Parts: sequence; structure tokens; C-alpha cells
Amino acid sequence: MCALRQNPLQPCVDAIKGGRSVTTLVTGDRLRKAVEHGTFIKGGDVSSVEGVKYDLRMGSRVLKAAYSQPINMDELPAIERSAMSVDPGEAVFVLTQKHLDLPANSIAILSPKRRLAHGGIIVLGGLSVDPLYNGPLWIGLYNFSSTPFPLHAGRKIIAAMFYELSGSELADFSVPDAAGTGDFPDELITLIKNYKPIELKSLADSLASTQKRLDDLTNELRDDRS
Repeated sequence: MCALRQNPLQPCVDAIKGGRSVTTLVTGDRLRKAVEHGTFIKGGDVSSVEGVKYDLRMGSRVLKAAYSQPINMDELPAIERSAMSVDPGEAVFVLTQKHLDLPANSIAILSPKRRLAHGGIIVLGGLSVDPLYNGPLWIGLYNFSSTPFPLHAGRKIIAAMFYELSGSELADFSVPDAAGTGDFPDELITLIKNYKPIELKSLADSLASTQKRLDDLTNELRDDRS
């Protein structure tokens, strides 16, 4: 049995069997203790631990095309804040409330919450977090439905599973480019400034109008034949 270590993500030597690396999933009590000690989830809440996953919640920081720059929803007027949403055909980026601080021997694998899909939301971006990442996660939300998806701080958006690396899996990893920023990257802000969401209603209206013109033309041709 492995001895207790200060870092709960430190791999155990006896986990390497037959010369092969064994990636270990951090679960249950180990995950809860890691959250309590703030080792790789800073300011985490134990109530957000669900078996093998930790649920990350949406923060108040949002990047939406209508504003052209990051905003804090908590600073908006109450009426405007209550109406904040991802509109049909739109992509909006949000930051997580808590931030990760992964050691060199750990990675995180992300999985979107099912309720997002039920609300017509597809999560954009990568679903893995490299060793040495430090900071909040920015999550892209694309609405493929015909109804707005409400945005409010504290909503569960993505779950994280944490894995320990060992043996030949370990390397001299470099710090990820996105680590340590604490906010949305500049290139993403620039993208959103020039971003125009697809208006599904306008597209549907255009298709309906085109169909009507085709029907009228068909009727005219039929009349001409007669």
C-alpha cells in the first residue's frame, strides 16, 4: 500500500507493474481531500465532488458578441443580468468560478454536463487540461436550438476527472500557453469583437421566402403550359 504523501496526486512507485505505466484516476475520498486541501482545485467545494468527477460551475465573467469585450454579469443592472443568455445560433464564452493548479504529474479530462445538451448547448474547445495548468477554464457555449439558453453564475457546466501520470508517461512538461492568464486570451477577445452570430430565425425566414418564390414560379409555369 502506498504511503500518504503531501501531494495527493503524487504517483506511487508500486503502481508501475511489469515496467508499464499505470495512469491512476483520483476518486472518492482522495478527490474530496484534495479539494479540502486546495491542492489542484483552488477554493473548491466538497459538495461539487460526484464520485470520480468534480463539477465546475460558471463564473460571472462572460465574453459575448453584443458587448465586444469581457463583462462581469454581477455588475450589470438586474434586468439586463436576468436576460443574459446564449441566443440561438450564438457562441458565448464563460470562465469557471474555481481555477485549477495542476502539478507536473497530473492531467484533467473534461466532460460537459448533460443538461447543457438538453438545453441545446454544444461545448466548444478542448476537453483535456495539460500538466502545470494554472488558472480558470474558459468554456465556449454554442446554442444550436431555437430558444435562448439562460446564463447565470453558479450553474454547473462541466465536470473534471483528474488522472495521475507515472513512469514513462512523465516528462519535462512546459507550462501551457493559456495558464496563468486569469481571463480570456487576447486572440479570443479579438475574435468576438468581429463575430456576428448566425441568426437562425432570419435564416429560416429567408428559406421560407425562397420556398414561396419557388412555389409561385412553379404555379406560373404550370399556368403557361395550360
